[in-house]
Amino acid sequence: MSQYQVLRDQIATAPAASFWVAIAIAALLGTIALFFAAGALRRRFAITGTPTSLIRSAAQGYVEFEGHGELLDGEPIIAPLSQRHCTWFRYKIEQRRERVSGGRRESEWQVIEQGVSDALFQLVDSSGRCVVDPDGATVTPSVRRVWYGTSARPDGPNAPRFSFGQRYRFSEERMHSGDPLFAIGMFLTAGGAGAALPNAAEIRDLIRLWKVNQEELLRRFDRTRDGTIDATEWEAVRAAAIAEVTARSPATLAPAVDVLRASGDPGRPFVLAAMSQEDLIRRLGWQALGGLTVALAVAVGIFWAITLRP
Repeated sequence: MSQYQVLRDQIATAPAASFWVAIAIAALLGTIALFFAAGALRRRFAITGTPTSLIRSAAQGYVEFEGHGELLDGEPIIAPLSQRHCTWFRYKIEQRRERVSGGRRESEWQVIEQGVSDALFQLVDSSGRCVVDPDGATVTPSVRRVWYGTSARPDGPNAPRFSFGQRYRFSEERMHSGDPLFAIGMFLTAGGAGAALPNAAEIRDLIRLWKVNQEELLRRFDRTRDGTIDATEWEAVRAAAIAEVTARSPATLAPAVDVLRASGDPGRPFVLAAMSQEDLIRRLGWQALGGLTVALAVAVGIFWAITLRP
């Protein structure tokens, strides 16, 4: 009997509960693949439909730039696992844990710590420079690294690259000063004309403090009264935090500073990529195709399985 016939018989005779659980899991995976493809297509259309601007002559609003990344003066940005200086990082620490399933001992990786940089850096092109606030960005880094260790903190740069006998897995992504940088997002000028430049760290700390009291946060900013803070309402939260920080800090007049940040509009994605625009468009195209292929394969598989049931 062929493997195909065996599979058909297993599907046809599987208990109804197990069959429909498997169908539900497959449908969930297909839906995730479809959303992944839609996200890649949305970013691709936004990039191809927006002309590349020079920082010096860019209009206020949704724009895209090409240049390279650099650190701002002051305290450096240091990736927490590798201790490398960088312009942006994302990291994750996982622990291998044992569990018993169906009488068998199995191991799985569980996340015990993770984080992403929200520190400001700058994008530089041939005409000038602007500050980049990476909070909320979809980032394609220049470096991705995975390695293993015996303790919850990395053992150093010579830690093993393979998991055999190791209890912890470390993942880190980075962008470095000097890396090529493509960016598309909301371009605004802060300060200038006698305005004060609010402290970004104080603004973030104040918003985090507000988040602790969710009831008060919803009372002040949930305009739709649906129990959540949507993208538009988060813009109001941010504006209120800026106003409060500015009001309680005596104004030290600051020169105008160009800032690129998230738009708050899902239709205008905020994208940072350590590569050229052409390479990013090509990558997003392949990601969209891969997601659509998986979603279609899952849909065909579900339809085929259902037709086999008596």
